Amino acid sequence: MAVAAFVGTPQMNLMAGSWANDAVTVDGHVLQVAQTTPVARDVMLGVRPSDLRIGPAGLPAHIERIEDMGDTAIISLTAGGRSLKVKGDLQNARKGGDHVFLSFAPHAAHLFDPNDGSRL
Repeated sequence: MAVAAFVGTPQMNLMAGSWANDAVTVDGHVLQVAQTTPVARDVMLGVRPSDLRIGPAGLPAHIERIEDMGDTAIISLTAGGRSLKVKGDLQNARKGGDHVFLSFAPHAAHLFDPNDGSRL
């Protein structure tokens, strides 16, 4: 998890959650993942900023700031008291202060053990 968190710019978004079957629950919101588990367990969910999407459903978030990088934008948000980043085009950027929802494709989820950081 430590390496995954530092590779890439911006860094991977990490969120504590509970994994059961093929979903991780973060702050009471169920997010589908590609992996399944027969036994429920706590995990750290990692999603790269380029894999997070602003859309009509998902994890509620609040846009704090938008950095125009020319051909792309880095959107800084807060969700459940944690800072997250989305890397995308300006068409999806909205504006600072907007309330939005974040989602990702199930295969974009990276799951880590919260105790030792190993990839699951």
